[in-house]
Amino acid sequence: RDSGQMYIYKPPSGCKGIGIRIISDPTTQISAKANAVVSHYLDEPFLVDGLKFDMRIYVVVTCFQPLRVYVHEQGLVRFCTAKYEGNAKKTRKNRYR
Repeated sequence: RDSGQMYIYKPPSGCKGIGIRIISDPTTQISAKANAVVSHYLDEPFLVDGLKFDMRIYVVVTCFQPLRVYVHEQGLVRFCTAKYEGNAKKTRKNRYR
């Protein structure tokens, strides 16, 4: 593990950034029994006109053997309202950037 690597912690029932934290060591900062998603924080994410975004595609898996997946025709794209600054430590307190 890279000592400068940052992680993003997202609780299962949060919305509007509530409960989201940027952490440096999930092995010591989060309980092993925590019900949450922890992933690597990207220092250089894909941007559109300098803005971070996320895309949601809705799928339903009705069977695993054989695999049967239905993908909805429409999805959702959300854009951040502030330009991405690229320094996790600097913007750590602002969970919306």
